[in-house]
Amino acid sequence: MVFGRLYQWLEFPSTKKDPGPIRGLLREHILDTMEVDPEKVLLGERVGVRRRHSVQSLANATGTNQFTVRNFLVAQGMIPEDRGQALLATVDAAEGERLAAIMKTAVPRYHLPKILNTSRGQAIQLVGSDVLPTILRSKNGPGSHGAAISQDVVERFLADISRHAEVVDMAPAGMLGIPYAAQKALVFAPVIVRLILDGGLARVCRLADVPGYGGILVDTKEIKSIAKKIDVPKAALTIYEIAGRIGYSPRIIRALIQSDQSEAPLPTISADTFPHTRVLVEPADAFAREHVACTQLVSAKGADRYKLYKRLEAAGVQPVVQIGRYGARIYRRADLPGLAIG
Repeated sequence: MVFGRLYQWLEFPSTKKDPGPIRGLLREHILDTMEVDPEKVLLGERVGVRRRHSVQSLANATGTNQFTVRNFLVAQGMIPEDRGQALLATVDAAEGERLAAIMKTAVPRYHLPKILNTSRGQAIQLVGSDVLPTILRSKNGPGSHGAAISQDVVERFLADISRHAEVVDMAPAGMLGIPYAAQKALVFAPVIVRLILDGGLARVCRLADVPGYGGILVDTKEIKSIAKKIDVPKAALTIYEIAGRIGYSPRIIRALIQSDQSEAPLPTISADTFPHTRVLVEPADAFAREHVACTQLVSAKGADRYKLYKRLEAAGVQPVVQIGRYGARIYRRADLPGLAIG
């Protein structure tokens, strides 16, 4: 259908005359850009090895729900978010199958406490600080797999955190489990975890009869001397505080933090130190001065939202940040002066 008469001429020749190299060129182009079943005979030759997957073919090949596959590939940035475009998009077959395997075996976040042998709060801190990154990381993709962690990552973490630990039957004097040591030292647990993983502690022990994270012991005095309490800078606020300050919803602030669009990211302070993400105030204020969300324009001008979209598009004004297919559209204020949008 894409190549029409050209394909018909090469696939169903009316003469035995060799068409020349164009048949091979077209065949290679099709295999490199389209999803073609390995059993199909394409322009006189069996395909044999699949090069590209569509959402549907990848779902069929891996026994996964097609909507889950689509959401995951969108979140990885491999296919467009628009549903119509996503149906036509293809991905490298080997890479798609590799990612699908990771997705299928990923550990849901709510299973982490049992696997790590720790509390739900500790598991949340490890994920939130990116010690245990989710398989979607900062892509902000849809679907439940955004809260899942690769099985390989979990297994490697458990191996690494106990790799150089001295095995003991009882806790030596002054040594506590990570959560309790964090409370004593007035730091967050991921700070201690990173010290262990980076080899920054002189002594780490592991209780012989306590598996996983829950069995790791550290010296509280050593932790206090290395990881001192850090005051929260006044130049940083929580997501909700920033949202109220600059007039965006918390959902949009989160999306701006995670966005990979050049004008979007709002700088934050690492969650290694603080329990909640902190957004730097000065860059957030600068972003608000230079940009405006469509919802803010609608509220200020009393305009119909979709008519406003059309007027902006007709004037050649494009959003510099678009969050989701139907989500917030954010424009550069410098593009708007003199534009009749009311």
